[in-house]
Amino acid sequence: MRNARAFTLTDLLTLIAVLTLLLAVAAAAGKPPGRFNPFPNYAAIAQAAGAYRNDNQNRLPFTLTYRRGTTKSATSGNLIGWASWQWAGKNNLGRWATTSWHSKFDIEAADRPMNAYLYPGTVFDAPPPPAELPANDPARNQQAPINRDPYDKASHQWRWPNAEPVGLSSYIDVGTSYHTNMTGVYSIPGHYSKMEDQFQAFNALLAAGTGFNPSRYVWLSEEFTEIVIHQQPGFTIKNGRGDINKSAMLYLDGHAGYEDVAPQVFKTPIYSLVYEE
Repeated sequence: MRNARAFTLTDLLTLIAVLTLLLAVAAAAGKPPGRFNPFPNYAAIAQAAGAYRNDNQNRLPFTLTYRRGTTKSATSGNLIGWASWQWAGKNNLGRWATTSWHSKFDIEAADRPMNAYLYPGTVFDAPPPPAELPANDPARNQQAPINRDPYDKASHQWRWPNAEPVGLSSYIDVGTSYHTNMTGVYSIPGHYSKMEDQFQAFNALLAAGTGFNPSRYVWLSEEFTEIVIHQQPGFTIKNGRGDINKSAMLYLDGHAGYEDVAPQVFKTPIYSLVYEE
């Protein structure tokens, strides 16, 4: 038989240490996994982007929006503009086909250039151009899972920069949780009377690497990057992970980062959203 003994300081400290460890494990288990992986699909996107660039003279899918089935010429009246979601993803929510202004940017999944690289062998149904996908077409339910971020909670595209109700995510709304960097296009040197000329110049510089540091230049990110940087100082917004003014970014060299962003700050020692030379 063992003799009873007093509860020593050492015993108390040991108990505290064990309880602290158990609480830490429980807290970690209760946190969403995305807290530690804010860019779950960026590795697959970076790999597909590399393949796309190999096939397209080192260019990324920064493309303009034209009326379906028309000649790509800014002088023909067929140029509409561009949308940050047209690079890849599923079809827009049907509401984008129901109003004249929004329908200009109702870009079919079949026409999004990087879908062939992200979803090889997948056929995204769409009517032959120039016909457009009807609002209630079953093809709008076809999914593009790599473009869906689990922390994409509410879209900001229809009423930019205001949010839709939680649950109507950017992925559901416009087909992708991830958006191309629009700011970079308008930061290149020179004066352009036509948007098409500016895009061609931008793509040529990007392909050559001129003025864009691959380890700093962000070409793809969450909505929050563009939302924050174009607001006035003092603006704040909480992302889907519950963090203030932070966004998951994908860089030109393929690495990813989860960075602080600030209004009117277009480049930092960590990242750049603009031409730098």
